[in-house]
Amino acid sequence: MMRFVLALLVVTSALPSIAKADTAAVIGTTQAPQIPEAIRTEAIDAVSRALATDGVTVMSARDAQLRMLGDPAQSCTEVTCADQIARHLGVDFVALVTVWARRDQSTPSSVTVTLVNAESHSFGGEGDVEHLGSILDAADAAVFEARQRQSAGTLGFLRVRSTPSGASVESDGETLGQTPFFRGIAPGHHRVVVRRDGYAAEQRDIDVALHQETAVDVTLTEGNSGAPTPAEAADAARVVNAEHRESRVSPWNYVIAGGLAVAAVPMLVSSLSTLATNGDVLDDGSQVHFGAQSGVLLGLGIAALGTATYFLLAHPLQYDLMVTNTGATFGVRGSF
Repeated sequence: MMRFVLALLVVTSALPSIAKADTAAVIGTTQAPQIPEAIRTEAIDAVSRALATDGVTVMSARDAQLRMLGDPAQSCTEVTCADQIARHLGVDFVALVTVWARRDQSTPSSVTVTLVNAESHSFGGEGDVEHLGSILDAADAAVFEARQRQSAGTLGFLRVRSTPSGASVESDGETLGQTPFFRGIAPGHHRVVVRRDGYAAEQRDIDVALHQETAVDVTLTEGNSGAPTPAEAADAARVVNAEHRESRVSPWNYVIAGGLAVAAVPMLVSSLSTLATNGDVLDDGSQVHFGAQSGVLLGLGIAALGTATYFLLAHPLQYDLMVTNTGATFGVRGSF
């Protein structure tokens, strides 16, 4: 029973530490008044669904309006006052949704989403309706971009647009997506290649800064792609890396040869001395005999000296060193 109570206390104490999901209120703005109300509502609903899919607990625009009745920020639809709404509603952030259109047109051209928290920090995203084809896809793209900015504490941002759109975006040999493209990316130097079938590839060298956006805009021209694909680049890298492989004589050849020579000397000296004095009578009256023991020592000495000579002249031990762009490989091999 005591163990059960202790386990229950441990589980209960751990519950507050479980990370809760973000909460948000979705509010439409009044920019581009020529946009029909039905399209605005469609965009707001699409943003709510996109946030919910991302794990956010969403307060509907209707609920937010009702709870804001009587508050000075009730009519706020701007970034400058959205933090007041977040504090009043008790949510982590407010999502301001704006549907834009070109001048004197009622057809939507883009959807922007701006996430504003109670500390007045804002993170924006945009989806191009004309390129993506629908309000739903544009809202999804805008939410994705804004959430990327919101969560990217150690990243910069890369935006790539191309004419025509739908081109593949590659960075440092890795395919990232298609244009129009936006994503968080590690700060530093990157090589970006934009390619599409039937068009010449465009390549840019860029430097991405922390928390900053780097934009790449390219106009593709018809022709054959001159830049290698990631697979071709990988094959080329393997060929280049193979050329940096080299074999050298291992110093262990000299170490082993020296050790064998040192071991051979006393065996040879002892056995040869016995052989030279075989049959002699010593001062104590004993007679020297070259027996089996002396023969074994002589054989071992000759074998050790011969092996030492082989290691010294033939160098049977080699080591291989292969250096690549990502590291080095070291190995030892022998042939006897």
